[in-house]
Amino acid sequence: LPDVDYASDSHRPKPPMPENVDDPTEALMSFMSEFENRFGPEHPDFFLGPLQDALKEAFTGPAKNRRPLVIYVHHDHSVFSNIFCSTVLCDDTVVSFIRENCVFWAWDVTFDTNKARLLTQVSQMFGSVAADSFRIYDEKRLPVLYVVSQTGNSLSSLEISAALNAPIGLDEVMGNLFSVVENFQETKQRLTQEETERDTRERVKAEQDAAYQESLRLDREKEEDRVRAEQEAQIQEAIEASKREAEEVEAKEAADKREKEEKAMANHLPDEPDASDPNAYVVGMRLPGGERMMRRFHSSETLQTLVFWMGSRGFLPAEYTLVTSYPRRDVSGLYFLRACLFSLVLSLSQYHLLSLPSTLFLSLSLSLSLSLSLWHIAFFCQ
Repeated sequence: LPDVDYASDSHRPKPPMPENVDDPTEALMSFMSEFENRFGPEHPDFFLGPLQDALKEAFTGPAKNRRPLVIYVHHDHSVFSNIFCSTVLCDDTVVSFIRENCVFWAWDVTFDTNKARLLTQVSQMFGSVAADSFRIYDEKRLPVLYVVSQTGNSLSSLEISAALNAPIGLDEVMGNLFSVVENFQETKQRLTQEETERDTRERVKAEQDAAYQESLRLDREKEEDRVRAEQEAQIQEAIEASKREAEEVEAKEAADKREKEEKAMANHLPDEPDASDPNAYVVGMRLPGGERMMRRFHSSETLQTLVFWMGSRGFLPAEYTLVTSYPRRDVSGLYFLRACLFSLVLSLSQYHLLSLPSTLFLSLSLSLSLSLSLWHIAFFCQ
């Protein structure tokens, strides 16, 4: 048939696809609409989108869901177009088989611009060799069905398994479609097995990576705990060291103060009377450990002298009080400290505060008691 100018021939239907299409989806929607106007609604389900998207739909999902892609190339001036569409493409067996087993994509090459667009898409997706196979079919050998299958796991492994061009009958089309689908089932099984093995490897690797990351996390936590414990120990050690240093300073200051007080007491202590002095008396002090300390005092010396002697030996006045044994009376006041030892005992005896012989106890805040006996003039630690 000669080329027809659609704009001037009112007796021919409008073209299936407008010239110089920009949007493949809109072009295919126009093609499907005109196809249904001519041949009815029972036809393979058109994939409405670019060829690249149709290939992804067919070959990039899980291996078990992949299907061959059937590409229908239409030329409206071909004498075989109406016959092929009505008797083959719209046959119930073909429609059902393609719906169940294939993705279906169509394109119209009535206009040269649309043919050039198809060749560009084919060249991009299949390479120049496949584009040449599309290029050899003119309108006299159209329409044609290309059946695309996959040999590997990527779009780079696509191949054109069959090219079914007019004139061709229903049985031959079904035989070729069935053969391609059957062969593709074997490919699907192999790809599914490879995919399962790959998924298993990836899952095992992911589990190993997760376990490794968990181990790293635990190691980091242990290291952080160790560092934190060391830091806390260092801080605590610094606190304790500072506390010990403060206690040592305090203890040294207290010791220095005590030593100074003991030296002051010793400086105030008169010389010890000679043993031959008839007015000398011996004072003895028995310590908690059983040790005794002895010193002679003159009978005219005051109780304060006794206090100086005790202080020089480490018993400071703030640590004890002087009390009589019975009746109990505190004699550590200023009045008594100025009294001489001999007069103090006599006066207490005179007023029946002490009986002779009597004992004067020194009651220490450190649970230390000292006694003074008139007859023996001795102190004893109870």
